[in-house]
Amino acid sequence: HSRDPYNKDTTPRQDIRITVQGEYAVRVYDTQTGDILPADFETANGKTVVRASLYDYDSLLLRLEPGEAAAAVKPAARKGATAPVPQLIEYSLDEPNAYLLDKAEYALDGEAYRPAEELLRADNVLREALGWPTRRDAVAQPWTVKEEKAKHTVRLRFRVPSEIEVLDARLALEDADAAKITLNGKPVAAKPEGWYVDKCIETVALDKLNVGENVIEVELPFGRRTNIEWCYLIGAFGVKMQGEYRAITPLPEKLGFDDITRQGLPHYGGNITYKVPVEVEGGEITVTAPHYDGAAIRVALDGEKKGYIVYSPYELSLGEVEKGNHTLELTLLGNRENAFGPVHLADEKARWIGPNAWRSEGAEWTESYRLKRLGIRTAPWITESR
Repeated sequence: HSRDPYNKDTTPRQDIRITVQGEYAVRVYDTQTGDILPADFETANGKTVVRASLYDYDSLLLRLEPGEAAAAVKPAARKGATAPVPQLIEYSLDEPNAYLLDKAEYALDGEAYRPAEELLRADNVLREALGWPTRRDAVAQPWTVKEEKAKHTVRLRFRVPSEIEVLDARLALEDADAAKITLNGKPVAAKPEGWYVDKCIETVALDKLNVGENVIEVELPFGRRTNIEWCYLIGAFGVKMQGEYRAITPLPEKLGFDDITRQGLPHYGGNITYKVPVEVEGGEITVTAPHYDGAAIRVALDGEKKGYIVYSPYELSLGEVEKGNHTLELTLLGNRENAFGPVHLADEKARWIGPNAWRSEGAEWTESYRLKRLGIRTAPWITESR
C-alpha cells in the first residue's frame, strides 16, 4: 500500500483472487516472521488461482514453482464466545512516571528572575541579550562552534504544586554534574546517579516533596555551546493536568481502557502492562485490540510470551488454553512524544517536525499542552472458540 489507511482503528478486509497462466505449487513467504506457509490456491485448466485476505498494512509475497504442493487447509468454523473484561484494570509501569519541567522563571548571571517562560524560548531570549545566534532551524550545530569555557550562568526556578508528599522523586537533567540544585531553599547534596531515557539526562535524588508548592532551583553554566533544556521530575506519582495547570497526585490505582494522558500519566512514555483477568471454558483463545496508540502490544498469558499485536486486524491467537482463571498481560510499547515532542505546537496538522516545531509563534503556539494519545483505548476482545 502506498499511503496511510483512512483510519487505522478500523479493520477493512480485502478478499482478493490472483489468477496466473500455468499450473504451479504456491507458497506464502511471510516477510514478518520468516515462515514459509502453504497458500490457499487451486489449479485447473492450465491456470493457478490464489486466494488471500489482506488488511491495511499487509503485503503478500508468493513463490510459484512447477509441481504439486498441498494448498492451505482452512480450519473448520468453531463456535465462539467472548470473555468479559473488567472496566478498570491493574497495571504496572516499566519506569517511573514523569512530570515535565518545561517552564521556569529564569535569570542570567546575578540578575533578578524574569517571569516564567518555556525553556527553549528562554534560551533564545538570553542568546539575543548576549548577541549570540538563536536556536532555530538554521542554527549551527554545537560541535561546529569553537569550544570555550562558559562565562555565564543561568538560574532556573521551577514551581511544582503537589497534592501529596513524595519521598522518592528524582530530578532528571542534562549537565547534572555541573548543576547547583536547591529544593525548597535547601541545597541538594546528592550526586548524579542513574539516567532517564538518555544517558546524557542524569538523575539526582531529591528530598521530600511537600504538599503544596515546591520550589526547585537549578544553576547551570551558560555558554555558546550550551543549551537550556527541559528537565523532568520522575517518581511514583501521578500528574493532574488542566490546561496549563499541572499538579502531582497519587498514581491511579487502576487504569481504564482509554488515553493514559487523561489518567494521571500525561508525560509518561515507557511501556505499560495491563493485567487482565480472564476466565475461560477451555479452547482456542484469540485476543483482538483494534484501538491502541503506541508502537505495538506485546501479549503474554500467565507469564508466557505469546507474540505481538501490531497490524490490522490487530488480533493474535493464543492457541489452546485450559479451562480456568488466567492472567492476560497486554504490554503497550510506548513512545516519547509527550515528554520530548513539540508539546506546545498548536498546529496539530503540521506534517514537518523540525526545530521550529518546538519554537512556534503566534497562533501556532499554545501555553497549554498538545499531547498525543497513548494507551489501549478500547477493552480487548477475548474470544474463545471450541
